[in-house]
Amino acid sequence: MEPILIKSLLTKNSQMEEIILSYPRLKERIEGKDQDLTKVRQIIKEIQADVSLPFAHSMVKFLDTVLPALYDGIDFHFKKETDFPKLVADNHVVLVPNHQSHADYIALNYILFKKYKMPIYVAGGINLNIFAIGTLFRKCGCFFIRRTFANDILYKTILEAYLFYLLWEGKPIEFFFEGGRSRTGKLLSPRYGLYQMLIEAHKALPEDKKRKLLFLPVSILHEFVPEQRALAKELQGGKKKKESITQLFKIFKIFSYQMGTVHLSVGEGVDYEVLEPQDDLKKLTQHLAFDCFRSVGSNMMITPTSLLAMIMLDDPVGAMKWDEIVARAKRILRYCDTFNIPYTESLKDEVLDDNLEH
Repeated sequence: MEPILIKSLLTKNSQMEEIILSYPRLKERIEGKDQDLTKVRQIIKEIQADVSLPFAHSMVKFLDTVLPALYDGIDFHFKKETDFPKLVADNHVVLVPNHQSHADYIALNYILFKKYKMPIYVAGGINLNIFAIGTLFRKCGCFFIRRTFANDILYKTILEAYLFYLLWEGKPIEFFFEGGRSRTGKLLSPRYGLYQMLIEAHKALPEDKKRKLLFLPVSILHEFVPEQRALAKELQGGKKKKESITQLFKIFKIFSYQMGTVHLSVGEGVDYEVLEPQDDLKKLTQHLAFDCFRSVGSNMMITPTSLLAMIMLDDPVGAMKWDEIVARAKRILRYCDTFNIPYTESLKDEVLDDNLEH
């Protein structure tokens, strides 16, 4: 490695450590405890992302080649016209998507980097920090957190301090508010931990670094979830298989499927400072989390796959002519129009027949 690059990396890491250690709660906790400082540095290394822009650009080129073989496309849009780079420049932006598949990490961050050349710092479960995959994710912006740490106050404080560092640096952050993948496709109740930690970290920022903390709800909807067989087994009582390197080789099986379109819809930002009550952090966090939850739910769209599934499962006989399926689909969509229920562009009248058949 070139000496200049080594020096740059050392400077970057020391600046990060300095900001993290300046976080008031952490500073107070470890003051005068040299043994804790060593542990803090180990945990920071365990958590931190290691973003490489050249690597991220290479990953985009790779996915440009691979994704068309798997998906019809990625339908990405904001609910209203938004200048995302300006939004990030003017606010501390936190994306809060729902979670249906491991492909969520790839689809959302791929499209955001491709459109805006901006890495997003994503909170990922430590279970994904496995050989090869862990390094790849870190270089694309993933930072890893333990699945449970309620009783480890030092770890929680360090994670909060790392979020403080990301806010200080103005990095866009992302976490999946359900805390894990939904096995049914239905939204799970939000977890409050990262919401609360971000609020606390934001409050501790010095005035010259503080901007509005804005949460952007993101609705992610897959027409076909790659892990659907495993999720179905788990719903039937099967044990969740631990992520491992052997699962990397199984990924090639998905090339035998065509998984339709991934739909990504970014809702309007939720500013926690305008919510009530301001004097009760627990209630404020719950209010914020459910505001984001409701926004994600209201922007979830009906897809050709879900429409066909509903029509076929609702029929008592289970055998229908194609013309009857299309007619029922049109009646359901007229109902959706009446009650402002969103559905994908692929279900519009002029392309409905072709997309249902596909």
